[in-house]
Amino acid sequence: LGDVYKRQKYDRVFVHNPYTDKVFQSVIELARKTSSLKLTVIERGALPNSLYYADDMSYQDSDFVNLTLEKLEAYSQENTLDKNKEKNLIKIVDTLKKGGFTLEKNAGYQATLESLKVFLDSSNKQVVFIPLQLPYDTAVTLFNEGFPTYESFLESIAEAVVTNPDIGFIIKPHPLQKEDHLPEIFNSTISNLYLLKENENIHAVIENVDAVVLYNSGVGLLLSL
Repeated sequence: LGDVYKRQKYDRVFVHNPYTDKVFQSVIELARKTSSLKLTVIERGALPNSLYYADDMSYQDSDFVNLTLEKLEAYSQENTLDKNKEKNLIKIVDTLKKGGFTLEKNAGYQATLESLKVFLDSSNKQVVFIPLQLPYDTAVTLFNEGFPTYESFLESIAEAVVTNPDIGFIIKPHPLQKEDHLPEIFNSTISNLYLLKENENIHAVIENVDAVVLYNSGVGLLLSL
């Protein structure tokens, strides 16, 4: 790779998350030291059939880190959509919120709602939805300086489930996480806890709970729809 860079055969390098592997990390470091090369990190987005790309992982890309609500509002005012595009986007968002289009393969919205009905109607308690991350994902192992660790986040959730029997907790394991690797409390039969099955529709949950708690999860983008 070093020889290719030196011969200037390319002017841009595209990589996926360079922090998951030392080889990828060496590529990003080399590219940043080579003034004539531009580096773009490209990853699957949080929405179905979407990609994001930036100079670095979104967690530390300057456009993301320095983003404020005021900047978003200013951008939306300066970049208005024509009526047809706006109408189409509203339809797409509506389809997403109804669970008709999901990142991973999900069961139907209504089928999931029926599965949750007994738990949701079991009492008048509030219900909190908590989508989990992979414990080794860079989303929770890096770029979180000054914040609680993911391990402490899980511990606090487990404690909250036990000490708040009047609140319902719906826990969604990450699609790649094995149940036997979850904290013990999440595999229990405690009455105020519902462990979401892998294929149950996430939007049926989001639209029918009182609050969502997450740790660097793409579910946060779904909440903004």
